[in-house]
Order: sequence, then structure tokens, then C-alpha cells
Amino acid sequence: PECRGVSPVYLKHIYDYVAEKDPYHVILMASRSAAKLIDCADWIETHPYINPRIDAEGNRVYGREINTIGSFVDEISTLNRPDKCIGFLPTIYSAFYQYPNFAEIVCHTWAAMNHGAKTLWPYAYHDMGDRPSLYEGTRYIFSSIERLEEFFLHGKRTPLVRTEDYEAVLYETDKA
Repeated sequence: PECRGVSPVYLKHIYDYVAEKDPYHVILMASRSAAKLIDCADWIETHPYINPRIDAEGNRVYGREINTIGSFVDEISTLNRPDKCIGFLPTIYSAFYQYPNFAEIVCHTWAAMNHGAKTLWPYAYHDMGDRPSLYEGTRYIFSSIERLEEFFLHGKRTPLVRTEDYEAVLYETDKA
């Protein structure tokens, strides 16, 4: 909504209207201002795109550094809103810049999952068909998350360490 200049007041009005007419209809929203719009949807996917590009010196740089991705999820996961589903929408297309590579897809998606994202919505347009690294990166992430979903959905998440270069999180369930 912030990309289109849609008013949070208007979105809240639509949300309340739909909830009144059909309380079982889940409202999904993608936003980089998720905390501000948390009451306008049931399911929030934050999408702080990394926008990889090549700078004037020929180096691959980002519009948003990968190590900052978790803070966008933190912004909403720390609100302690069990009535909301918190997710992540990774950069899987070019967004007017370079396409992300396999390592970037994996890295920034895990950064979000380590910060408490419960869902993943790869917004890829048509680009996966002719870019194997996008397809394989997305497939790898989904197959990994499928094997770990018990931890992500029901585990107790404890951040262990975070530096500029890495972070570690422990997920514990009753079983493991």
C-alpha cells in the first residue's frame, strides 16, 4: 500500500467491512510498513527488497543490505500479536535492478525466517521459468522450510548471537 499511496485509514475501513461481512475471510497484505498497517490485515508479508545492482566500480551492491532484513520482520513480530500471521516476501525478481542470485535468495530469506517469519510468499512474476537460480533458490527454500516447519510454526525462538556478519537462532519444540 505504501508504494501506491493507499491510506491506512482506508485500508482499515476495508478490513473492518470485509471482517464484518465474512469473518472467516483472511486478508493478506504485503508492506514495508507492516507495523503501521498491522490492524489492516490478518496476514502481513513484509517485503524489504534487497534490489541487487552493479555500482559504478563494477561491484554488486544492494539497495538494502541483507543483514538488515531481519529488522523488518522484528518490527512486526515484536508487537506480540498472536492474532496476526507474520511472513516474508523475498526479492525473487529484478525490481528494475539485477536479479538476485541463488545465494542472495537463500541468505535474505533465512535472515527473515530467523527473525520470526512464519510464512513465505515469493513474488516472482514470470521470471522463474527462464532463470534457473531463481527457481532453484525458491525450491530450495521451500523444501528446507517444509522440513523445519514444526520449529518455525510451533517452536520457541531464542536469538543466540548476532554480529555484522552472522546470526544464530535456536528453535526448540517439545520434541527437540
